[in-house]
Amino acid sequence: MSKHFFQNATLRLVLLKTYRAYARSMVWRQGPKVFINSIPKAGTHLATAIIEEVPGLMQSRLHVEMWDIHKGPEAVAPIEVFQPDIEQFRRMLATVRTGQIATAHLPWHPGLYEVAKAMGFKTIFVTRKPEDVERSTLYYIKGLRRHFMHRRLMEDYQTDEERLAAVRQGIPPRFPGDAALVGTNELRERFMGWAQNDEVNGSLVLNFEDIVGSRGGGSHAARKNAIGAILRHLDLEPSETLVNQIDSRSADKKSFTFRRGKIGS
Repeated sequence: MSKHFFQNATLRLVLLKTYRAYARSMVWRQGPKVFINSIPKAGTHLATAIIEEVPGLMQSRLHVEMWDIHKGPEAVAPIEVFQPDIEQFRRMLATVRTGQIATAHLPWHPGLYEVAKAMGFKTIFVTRKPEDVERSTLYYIKGLRRHFMHRRLMEDYQTDEERLAAVRQGIPPRFPGDAALVGTNELRERFMGWAQNDEVNGSLVLNFEDIVGSRGGGSHAARKNAIGAILRHLDLEPSETLVNQIDSRSADKKSFTFRRGKIGS
């Protein structure tokens, strides 16, 4: 996908809507429904790149942000005011067909988990080292001019050290109704409830460091073990042939998340 696609919000929206309509039309599909959730920049795209190579699975291109299902009037607000509209979440998930993947960045809420579970989704939560989430978030906002916090981060903070601290601690609104950036420290606290795994149909927890592989500074063996765990979570047999196939086909996919970043001026 070209850089122009990510920078051009209108083009991106048109293409995503077209793909969503195509995915919704595929009522004949079979296979599990998969719900991948994570803190932003923790590895959603990397996990999706692997899982969409599982035979029978495809992306629905449904991605749910917390403000998509917020009951209140705020479009973007401090995370503590987030009130999920459970029925709206249910309606959105209902557009995902069997054999398709939905993704989200949603704080932990038992009602959201129960809806996904009741609708037959296999839930996967992706986590990552906090310092790498911070760096990835910083470089994502810096590189994406259409991001709602891009100008403020670049203009109000003079160095990347200052910007990194702002990403970690959060950027408060300047006046009522102004956009704010939730700090990665608080995000982690609000999201980690998804990592609580029950013994029956619970969430599979994936660590970014395990799925990134040797190309990203991790372990190839850990990546293949993680792929096996994904297959078992989806009630599939993790044969060596299938694990190697998924590993190979997903290895070259690019993502903004697949970087650790270096701090400079």
